[in-house]
Amino acid sequence: MNDLAATLLWGAVRASIVLAPAALLHALATRRSPAAGAWVAALALALTLPLGLVAIAPRAGMRPEGRPTTRDSSPMAPAGGPALAAGRTRVGLGWSLAGVRASWERLGHTAIAPARRFGRWSGALALAVLAGVGLGLGRLLVDLGIIGLARRRGRPVEDRELIEMLESLRIAMGCRRPVSLVEVRDLGTPATAGWRRAVIFLPEGWRSWDIDERRAVLAHELAHVRRADFASGLLARVATAIHFYHPLAHWLAARLRLQQELAADALGARFAGGRRVYLLALSRLALRQDGRPPSWPARAFLPARGTLIRRIAMLRTNDSTERPWSKGRRLAAAAVLVGVALGALTLRVPARGEEPDKAAKPAGEANGGAFDLSYVPEDAMGFVAIRPAALFRHAGMGRIAPLANAAIAEDIAAIAKAFKVVPDAPAARPIRIEDIEQLTVGVTVGPIKGKKVVKDGPTHQMMFGGLAVRMAAPFDGPAQLRAWGLEPIAARDGDGTYYRLNNKALGEAPCVYCPDDRTAVFDEEDRILRLMRRPARWAPAYAGGEGWERLRSGLVLIALDNRGGRWTEQLKPSSAEEVGLAASFEHAERWALGLADADDLALDVVATCADDRAAEATERATGAFLAIWRKLAAGGGPAGPKGAKAGPGRDRLKAILDGLRVVREARAVVVRSAGSGTLAEGIGAMVGALGD
Repeated sequence: MNDLAATLLWGAVRASIVLAPAALLHALATRRSPAAGAWVAALALALTLPLGLVAIAPRAGMRPEGRPTTRDSSPMAPAGGPALAAGRTRVGLGWSLAGVRASWERLGHTAIAPARRFGRWSGALALAVLAGVGLGLGRLLVDLGIIGLARRRGRPVEDRELIEMLESLRIAMGCRRPVSLVEVRDLGTPATAGWRRAVIFLPEGWRSWDIDERRAVLAHELAHVRRADFASGLLARVATAIHFYHPLAHWLAARLRLQQELAADALGARFAGGRRVYLLALSRLALRQDGRPPSWPARAFLPARGTLIRRIAMLRTNDSTERPWSKGRRLAAAAVLVGVALGALTLRVPARGEEPDKAAKPAGEANGGAFDLSYVPEDAMGFVAIRPAALFRHAGMGRIAPLANAAIAEDIAAIAKAFKVVPDAPAARPIRIEDIEQLTVGVTVGPIKGKKVVKDGPTHQMMFGGLAVRMAAPFDGPAQLRAWGLEPIAARDGDGTYYRLNNKALGEAPCVYCPDDRTAVFDEEDRILRLMRRPARWAPAYAGGEGWERLRSGLVLIALDNRGGRWTEQLKPSSAEEVGLAASFEHAERWALGLADADDLALDVVATCADDRAAEATERATGAFLAIWRKLAAGGGPAGPKGAKAGPGRDRLKAILDGLRVVREARAVVVRSAGSGTLAEGIGAMVGALGD
């Protein structure tokens, strides 16, 4: 979503934060009197004006994501910095100011989430919002121009009796502003316009009114002048023009117009001969007007059709009497609305809807302790996902971390040599296993191509693509690539930016996409473009099934898609182990392996099947497959698993295999470890088995 669209949508969220409590206060105020209800509606709509203006004209130098225009690009700089850490400090008992602020910002981040669904349509959305605001304000200017024209071209009323009645009512009602009378053609009902120099417009038929009707009309319109209803109505028009899309804004504006009419009736009836006389005069006027819609061009400033009937109904009850709010109640209501409006103004536009303190959480916890699968390639037949930083925080894993970091350094050096890049440039920071929050890569299996197939050897190969790396702290992706000598070239697709890498050794069209300041996705250009154009919360269709939530929140997750046999049809086993593996896959639609986020070794393998018969066949094949590997681990093969020789690592691996149990859960076959020791012992055994 582009910056303008995000800012405009955030303006709608801010307006909702103000208008929702305002609607409740308005409902309470109208129970006291129409004047109180009109006052609340006018104040609420006026308070939405700065919110809308801020959205339409964002300040220069301020990013909609709420991030500063400059930031520390160090890969290991803690997100949020010391200020954020200090902001979460709690002092004393009860609520802290920082806690209230965090809750307020979290409300905003939750509310803006639906805005992200517009994606590529954000530009059109921003244009539509600006066009709607422009049309609303343009219509308002046209109406004001028509009022000015009617004031200039209308005929001043020179009837001395009517003018004397107007002046006596004005003095009696305490209206200090001068008021003039103007007769306008094609006007179906009286109307008032202007604030400091008010004018009462009368239709041509005013001469047919009797004295009670004239007094009732003048008293009603003077009540509007005394209450400054035109000014508050004008503010309401501006507010509904800016927030034309918001139903609460239109509802409050309509309620304001109705409550202004009822409040003017309540005040005017006191000076027009009493309620009964005023009601009879209003009823006669309603009979003359019945069925005739207002024909004046600036209809928006006239009472809505049917309002006169509602006014008569209200006057027949006691609800139309004035019971004004006390100063204390008005002050309390104003404090609530102004406080909410100021709070809404302080809310920052969130960055991609994330929690405000997500970046400051420990590695592995930023996604709620679960894998983010948004960047898995769509055409992959499976994926491998690892949370290295979380994995190496567990007890005993610190002894293995140096080995892992040494392996990373060796692999990076080998890749750099093969692809002719410079990983040890001064600006390039060495990557440690503790710095990586999550790694995700797509997996596809296919026949071996480009080299001779060895007799009795494998006939298929694994292919990986779409490597997504999420770091534990913010980093500057393009700067890191430049430090490696890759010289990324920025390219745009819609509202997004990605980087082409001018290095054919990396592929035909290698690219990098950095969706945020902690994530980088490496893939071919066509797949990067497909990734950027799909919904933000996308996940593979096969990422589900029995026990999936347990797997999703683990440390390692491997998932394979065998729906329609798309995985097994590529496998042509050439050894006993591969025959057993193929049989385990043959009847399963989804296959997943997960390592739980715990100090104890908790391994789950889940094969989800289409029916009970497939589940029974998978259960038998899985048991036979484990039996083969247990025999190999016990020394029943030439060199044990994958050629590993006898030693402590293989002994530990044998204990892990012996602890695996195969169980049926509905239409799923689950292989679960039991009593297999700690996570560190299990990882050490796997490493040792390969090194023995």
